[in-house]
Amino acid sequence: MEYKLFPTNTDTAGYRLDYMEVYNWGTFNDKVWHIDPEGHTTLLTGGNGSGKTTFIDALLTLIVPFKKDRFYNQSSGEEQKGARSEKSYVLGHYGNKQEEGDLSETKQMLRDETAVSILLASFKNEDKKVCTIFQCRWFSNGDLKTQFGLAHKSIKIESDFFPFDTKRKWKERLSDKYPDLGRGNPIEFFNGPGEYGERISRLFGMRSSKALSLFNQVIGIKYVEDLNLFFRKYLLEDKESTARNEYQLLASSFNDLTSARNNIEKAEEQMKRLSPIYTQAQKLEENTAKLKEQQQSRETSVYWFSQKEEVLCKDEQDRLDKLILRLDNKINSAKEELELLGDKQAQLKVDINSSEPGRQIRALESEIDSLKGQRQERVTKSQEYNELAKDLGLKENPNEKVFIEQYTDAKSKKDNCELLEKQINDKKVEAELKQGELRNQTEHTKENIANLRKNNNNIPRNVSRIREDIINAVGATKKEIPFIGELIKVNEAHLVWEKGIERLLHSFALRIIVPEKYYREVNKYVNKTNLKGKIYYQRYKDTDTLLDNAPRNNSKGVFEKLEFKTDSVYVKWLKEQIYEQFDFYCADDLQDFDNSRRALTKEGLIKYGRGRHQKDDSRNSTDRSNYVLGWDNTAKIKFLRQQLGELSNSERDILKKIGELETQYDNNKTLRDNFFTFSTIFKEFDGINWQKYAEEIQSKTDKIEEITNSNDTLNTLNTQLKSIKKDIDEKQDLLEEIKDEKSAAKQDKTKAEDRERDNSTTLKNFKDISIDTSHFEKKHPEILNVTYNTVQKLQGEIQKEANESINNLEESIDTMINAWSYKKKGNDLEYKTRGQKEFVDKRGRISNYELTEPINLIGYIE
Repeated sequence: MEYKLFPTNTDTAGYRLDYMEVYNWGTFNDKVWHIDPEGHTTLLTGGNGSGKTTFIDALLTLIVPFKKDRFYNQSSGEEQKGARSEKSYVLGHYGNKQEEGDLSETKQMLRDETAVSILLASFKNEDKKVCTIFQCRWFSNGDLKTQFGLAHKSIKIESDFFPFDTKRKWKERLSDKYPDLGRGNPIEFFNGPGEYGERISRLFGMRSSKALSLFNQVIGIKYVEDLNLFFRKYLLEDKESTARNEYQLLASSFNDLTSARNNIEKAEEQMKRLSPIYTQAQKLEENTAKLKEQQQSRETSVYWFSQKEEVLCKDEQDRLDKLILRLDNKINSAKEELELLGDKQAQLKVDINSSEPGRQIRALESEIDSLKGQRQERVTKSQEYNELAKDLGLKENPNEKVFIEQYTDAKSKKDNCELLEKQINDKKVEAELKQGELRNQTEHTKENIANLRKNNNNIPRNVSRIREDIINAVGATKKEIPFIGELIKVNEAHLVWEKGIERLLHSFALRIIVPEKYYREVNKYVNKTNLKGKIYYQRYKDTDTLLDNAPRNNSKGVFEKLEFKTDSVYVKWLKEQIYEQFDFYCADDLQDFDNSRRALTKEGLIKYGRGRHQKDDSRNSTDRSNYVLGWDNTAKIKFLRQQLGELSNSERDILKKIGELETQYDNNKTLRDNFFTFSTIFKEFDGINWQKYAEEIQSKTDKIEEITNSNDTLNTLNTQLKSIKKDIDEKQDLLEEIKDEKSAAKQDKTKAEDRERDNSTTLKNFKDISIDTSHFEKKHPEILNVTYNTVQKLQGEIQKEANESINNLEESIDTMINAWSYKKKGNDLEYKTRGQKEFVDKRGRISNYELTEPINLIGYIE
């Protein structure tokens, strides 16, 4: 396509109106109204009220987007210019009406506020570039809404906007119909008249906003009172006629000329740089045409071969029908010959069997048949015996002595396997029980960790649950009804005594303190409720304590080794209880222990006095999971998490052991079953001794040969019988060959029918399509001599060749597009991307979306 850099023909230069459409605008109601100037200077004529001004106002609305810059119905005179508006045009006002008795007139309108109005005008320049501008209007909650848009191609209201909906789905449908193909978005939408006006001004090449005002004034002119005033106001710039201004004007003109020269040089440089792209674009166009031709040839190939193969399949079916008929005749003839030979064979057997030697031979043959059956049974048993013996590591093909020894050994080993099976099963059951215990311990530990995180104490879950139920029932808090264990802990300086003190205070620490305000409610709840566990609680009354005055001369007592939670209201009372009830001496050795009235060792041995001693090892004393003292359970949680890991490792080890036991059990069971089968099925040596029967068969066969050779007549009859039998066998083989040939012919016919049906189905896709195959036949003359047996092979070769050619062309096209789409620009060209391919520098902008196919990367130089 030839582009004109400087069009000079005033009749065709610039963008000219190609066609214009309006829908629901003024009195143009309920259908699309269309005019087609096709770029020519056009005279619009019609009677008064025919809609000339309405159509012109529609064009004014499209080109002058701001309401302040345009006036409707200008040709009607100053007094009526404000009578029309966008809203009146959308509603279709056409006059006023005054009913009898009314004081005012009412507007007459063709449409209500459910109406939609669409204006569209398409412009085209000398280079066939298209710009279509459009505006859509509708009412929303009484307000008139407008959508401004622009398309870089020809679009129509009826084919591209209908059905129109006010929820904007029409925009998505329009964008999907004309997608961005890498050359810029062909459809543009604008948020308001400002963006829209700026875009069309730039696209139409308007240098000043006065162009829009001038268009607004000129479009409706009927007469001009003062031509000089009109030119001064709308066509001339308003400048002072001073020498300085004239000088500035000349300087500005000089700058403009310099800028024009620079622009020309820039354009020449751009054309020089873009020339290789244009060359590649021509090559791209050629390859695209070749690709289209190859694709068409491939489609024609499918049609031609389907049509040809359908005819060949029908001919092949006719040939096979005739062949099957000839083979049926041959089969009937062969059966008749076999029947005659069978009669001769039967007569010879009667003659042989009627003689004494013949009767003897028949008796011997009967015995041989019986012996052959017994021999075959033992051969089969012998094979089974050898296979099982091999699996069990026993000797194959044994004699009678070895057979008996192996039979006895198999019974013994079977018993041993049964004993081992019981032992393995017992170990497995024991391991599974251990796994269950570990699983329970794991779940219990997880529950304990969750409970500790929830309650921030060291109290066991089952006891903590009961306290939770109580406080929920009476409406108290954990701080009001605490566990004693939550308020005391072993001082960090005396942690070596933690184990012994935990044992001493364990039961005491699990008591809850119930203040007087909740005491009766707790009694009431505990009395009537099945707690599903055990709880101790201590009634608390707020009384003075004498602990501050008590003597403290036992620095090695339990009291001195404890730390109390000072922010609790129960701390003084609790100290008094510990001091009075647990006044135990912490003995470093058994001598101190023996010399003390009430004492405690680090290992947890407790002396209560009056000869009573106690040491509770029912719980693991080193297991921190049993500790209950303290208001910080971080150490206990850490210990339980470590214990959880150990339980997981133990469970994994026990699962591995169970797997090994199951494998050992399965292997032993297989071995036991094999020994059981071996000792059950093979009890007698005669069951596998096939050699004995083979020897008897051979002896009787020799006897038959001896009788036959001693009688000439019988020998002659046997010779004739053998000859007849040979003829029958040959004829039977021939009959089978003919039957096989017939079967193959029937299969070939079925394949031909299937191929005909497949091709018929393919041809249905071309039912309404006219395809000229002459070019394809000239290109591939070898197809005219194709046969049934070669048609598929030849089709495959031609289609393979076409596919390879198409793939090569597609790769070539992709390579060209990729090479020119992402070519690295020179360092002197600073650019930014807008859309996919738009490059801008100080010399101008190259916008690819302005171009038509196939030169999709050159762009319009603005």
